[in-house]
Amino acid sequence: GDAGMGKTTLSLLLCKWLWQDFATHKAVPVRIEMRNYNANSAENCVVDALGDKAATLRELGLSVVFIFDGYDELAGGGYPQLWKANRLSNFPAGSKVIITCRPEYLAGQDYETLLGPDVPDPAGSQLVEWFASLFTTEQISTYLKKPLEHHTGVTAEEYEAFLNANPEVRELVSTPFLLR
Repeated sequence: GDAGMGKTTLSLLLCKWLWQDFATHKAVPVRIEMRNYNANSAENCVVDALGDKAATLRELGLSVVFIFDGYDELAGGGYPQLWKANRLSNFPAGSKVIITCRPEYLAGQDYETLLGPDVPDPAGSQLVEWFASLFTTEQISTYLKKPLEHHTGVTAEEYEAFLNANPEVRELVSTPFLLR
């Protein structure tokens, strides 16, 4: 998704949800901020993040949900193949990888190879793409109709009138990051 779509916020919430629901899914979330790495150091970011805990996770057989947030924010650019370089296939079955990135960063790149698993995938089922996009006018209206009045003293109709009178503000709130 584009800048401000809420990719980082979603990654943080996903970590929180996974920890809260650990008893059900037994998946350990590991969120790694890619802006702290460059193309070379990103090849060891899992070891950097987990240290000797990686071996413990493998021994316990716990699946891991790796969340590489901001692949497009690698210092100095570059396109490391995170799955292969970090040996993610060595983690227990059921482990998952989520990579957030702005779509224009990978334009013209073979991103299926860059972001996908390093094992054959003839069915093409291991790499799933999701895109965050702007809220529509209808979605904004629905959001504003939630019970906000008792919190703010402003009705949904008053919010709508303000947005209609200020199209630049309406454009801003179409970004999911700002509507929370």
